[in-house]
Amino acid sequence: MAKEGFVCVSAEYPESLAASYDNDGGLLLRSVITSQMLQTLREEYNTFPTSYGIIGHSLGCHTVMNSGNPHWTRVCIAGAPAAAYSSCVDENSPILCIASINDGAVPWSRIKPFVADSYSSFDLGGSEMLLHQQLDLPPRSVFLFQNVSTAPNHISFLAENVNDSMVSFLSLLLPLAKTLRLPVLDFDKYKESRDSMQTATTVIPLIRRFLLQNMVRN
Repeated sequence: MAKEGFVCVSAEYPESLAASYDNDGGLLLRSVITSQMLQTLREEYNTFPTSYGIIGHSLGCHTVMNSGNPHWTRVCIAGAPAAAYSSCVDENSPILCIASINDGAVPWSRIKPFVADSYSSFDLGGSEMLLHQQLDLPPRSVFLFQNVSTAPNHISFLAENVNDSMVSFLSLLLPLAKTLRLPVLDFDKYKESRDSMQTATTVIPLIRRFLLQNMVRN
């Protein structure tokens, strides 16, 4: 997106595996961090956006749906587009949801109730032609990977180098966790599929197109 002229920032939240600070007794809420980050952009870097877009994966979808105001463009990946605060989202807010039938951490059955009525649905196993067309995507769209043999898992949507490092780090523990039926966020599946790059070739152009369509003002 930076290549398209967008200013891209990423907050380091306390739940991150790479979090470099204490959570101060749980007082550092995601909403506080996000607000401070945007304030810093304006006051210290003299950056005054004309539109906002926010992207989240898994737990990050809660942040996506409960930040900003109804004019923000939102993308939820492997998580439900559930808004807790009506001040953030209304019936006209553009929202893109991307999910997979092979997601073992946030299964489609948990996401489907939130997109059943007001979203236009597309099969990412059969909508490649739509992605190459110049027609606008519906402002409420859900794209689902439905081919069980090729659909990504929960962490396939993340960066390849991060996933490979995590699989290497957890490799000795994954067989034990599987035996004990402990949740491992699909790292066991990713160890076999190694499909981050393959997933990105579909997902990134889709997200770029949706953000450009809804954020760029002519």
